[in-house]
Formats: sequence, C-alpha cells, structure tokens
Amino acid sequence: MVDVIMTAHIYNKSLDADHPATLSNNVITGLLRENLGYQGVVVSDDMQMSAITKYYGLEEALKLSLNAGVDMLIFANNSDYEEDITVRAISLIKKLVEDGEIPRKRIEESYLRIKKLKQKQFK
Repeated sequence: MVDVIMTAHIYNKSLDADHPATLSNNVITGLLRENLGYQGVVVSDDMQMSAITKYYGLEEALKLSLNAGVDMLIFANNSDYEEDITVRAISLIKKLVEDGEIPRKRIEESYLRIKKLKQKQFK
C-alpha cells in the first residue's frame, strides 16, 4: 500500500451520481477505504480548481470533502489568489465541526492518519 493518495475532481455517475470523487463519500470512504482497504492519508487535489469552485462554495466543498474522508486539503492559491484562504478554511472547518456538520471524530481520524504518516517518515 502507498502512504498517501491524492483525489481527483473527476466525475463518474456510476460511482457517485451527485459529486466528483474528491467530494464523494461513495468514492473515498466506500470504494477506497472500505472496498479496497486503504487506510493511509487521502489528500485532495487543489480545492480552488474550477471543477470544484464552479459548482460548490468553499464551505460546502470543505464539508463534503472532509465528510467523504479526505484527510488533507490542498489550496494551491494560484488561479485566483486569496490572501486569507488558510484562515478562512480553518474558520469554516471549525464552524462546521461546532455546528455538527462535520463530526469531531472525522477530524480525529484524519489527525491519527497524518500523525502515523509523520511518524513513519521521520523514524
């Protein structure tokens, strides 16, 4: 098994009729984690790509991707530079957790996977 897998913002209605892979619980948790048994870190492709931003607002994209099972979010911040994107994303994630839109357990799962990856890399 590989340590990290990056999602793609591809859409396949056979896998998820509503969402691209990065935002899909069917793809990340269902196919990747449950069916294929992958337990490593899942990192998103750039969350500011038009395949996401054209159809989803930042808050909705964060909620869907994290609930789908993404552990780390990438913001390349080069198409349309947003000086405060990191602060905004963190604030929105905190709000989504506080409001119960993202379970705290889901964040803890990502934390543990990332921690395990770091420990493996820095032995």
